Amino acid sequence: MPGKTTVAFFASLIALVSTPAMAWDGVTTGKIGGVDVVTDGQNYGYRIYMDGKPMCGTSEAWAYVNRSDNNYDAMVSLLTASYLNGKMVTVYTNKNGPYCAIGYALFR
Repeated sequence: MPGKTTVAFFASLIALVSTPAMAWDGVTTGKIGGVDVVTDGQNYGYRIYMDGKPMCGTSEAWAYVNRSDNNYDAMVSLLTASYLNGKMVTVYTNKNGPYCAIGYALFR
């Protein structure tokens, strides 16, 4: 039978390993209710609305990705395809001032 020290070590290790999964300010699952695209790709260039749900602990119901963000083209393509096909999406966001920046998305 493991000792208290061994159990405490493994409990601490599990907590440490799972910490990055909780690093998002918001996680929203649903269908994308609308899309906005602006000509200035750095001014919240591509925005999605998740059926009126607040996105990352703010009152805003939209989140964005800018042209300069890594994987912008893939993210925009997959989010747009999900919107047009009515697919469920899980969007992970972080606060950037009063708005929500998209950092990760799951497409199912």
